[in-house]
Amino acid sequence: MAVERVMIREAIERCDTDGGILKDTDNPEKHKRDIWTIAMMRREYEVFDSFLNVPGNHNGYYT
Repeated sequence: MAVERVMIREAIERCDTDGGILKDTDNPEKHKRDIWTIAMMRREYEVFDSFLNVPGNHNGYYT
């Protein structure tokens, strides 16, 4: 069980759904969906964060 968790964590960190890391886990399809969801959340956060760093907002507030 602990080895499986490490394998899943590595797949999440690498966004690796195609490799053989997940094939020996209890539910590879669920883990693939979870990894895809996390990857999309990371991307959306990057976009949001880049929006907050747009120059021209001198008072620190966004409207």
